[in-house]
Amino acid sequence: MGNECKDDPCPQCANQIPCKHCCIYRVPKKLRNVNPEAYTPHAVAIGPFHPSLRKDCPTLEKLKKRYLVSFCNLARKKEKDLTEFIKERIDKIRYCYSESFDLSDDAFVEMIVHDAVFIVELFWRYHSWTTQDHCGEECPEVPYHLSVNPCRRNNIKEDLLLLENQLPYFILEELYSTFVFKVLGEQGQDVPTFLTLACNFFDLVCQHVRAHNKGILHFTDLKRTAYVCDGISPIGKLEAMYNATKLNEAGLEFKGIGSSEGKKLKLDFHHHKILEWLPFLNSTCLLNCFPCLRNNIPCLEHLQPRLDLSNFVVEKGSESLRRNIMALEQCHYPFDPLICKYVFILDYLIVNEKDVDLLVDKKVIVNGLGTSEGASQLIKKLCDQIVLPDDKFDRTETLRKAFVKG
Repeated sequence: MGNECKDDPCPQCANQIPCKHCCIYRVPKKLRNVNPEAYTPHAVAIGPFHPSLRKDCPTLEKLKKRYLVSFCNLARKKEKDLTEFIKERIDKIRYCYSESFDLSDDAFVEMIVHDAVFIVELFWRYHSWTTQDHCGEECPEVPYHLSVNPCRRNNIKEDLLLLENQLPYFILEELYSTFVFKVLGEQGQDVPTFLTLACNFFDLVCQHVRAHNKGILHFTDLKRTAYVCDGISPIGKLEAMYNATKLNEAGLEFKGIGSSEGKKLKLDFHHHKILEWLPFLNSTCLLNCFPCLRNNIPCLEHLQPRLDLSNFVVEKGSESLRRNIMALEQCHYPFDPLICKYVFILDYLIVNEKDVDLLVDKKVIVNGLGTSEGASQLIKKLCDQIVLPDDKFDRTETLRKAFVKG
């Protein structure tokens, strides 16, 4: 059964046009070709995009079945109850995918039941840190248990954040609320919400996400929401700008915002208006030569132009996550690609290894690759095949005008 909500095929490309509920996409070919491995799951297949991995990982598929039995014991329900629950929402689930799949309703429902229960059970086990199955029998996986073993959990976590490896968030939340939260809550237990479980599993600050008051689409979107939940100043259209060393020589100070402020994305340009008329009052050089003046004459800091940027960790493990969030923005947030623009700004700031060294010294970049050349290449490669919209407000032009005399 196809997605009945979808419109007629597009006459130019003969493909079905995704409906308004669509939020899970196949990564565009141009992006995938840059680094195919970054978008492909290796440990667990979730959803309909990667059926071949299910055949290649029979052990994980067997584990899903065992998790299903354990979940039914926890919820005090039978598998047919879960199947009926998913069947009632089958159309809404199908509408969330950008493509139709050659799967019968029964096969599609079975896949969703196994995948959704696996995720909810995994999150619950990670939360409770239990060494026993819910049925009371000793679990044979300990210490190899997914919820205990850091290596296995990290592999699963990476796959659960891939854009093509998603289930709609609403079905996971409703499944948990109906069969776990409600049942255990009636027994008087203190049960966390599903959002709390998800944020705990993915090391996110739940308060930030909850305060954003935005509907979560899936886990890739959850991660993006955690980054941009506070919002950042409008970046606008990006054009060529000076690199970091030239801007610093012209009097611009860079400041990296550390993890103490959470994982939220920060990008703020501080520039006192008086410097537009009296640029010689720029105190950057003075403070660089005499840093003790920061404490003795606090007003000097107000006369120091500064660009605040969130820490950007450059390591192989983070590349896949950033690529998938950027792919989501290209497909679902094409007119508000905040993460893409943030990476592009870093790309503009970095021309050579000296720029990387400067940004590392200012704690803007945390270089886990060991070499400045490697960090520069990774950041520039992230921007390959990314398309940005045209915006009226030009943040980079503001920087250029402010330091044109540099």
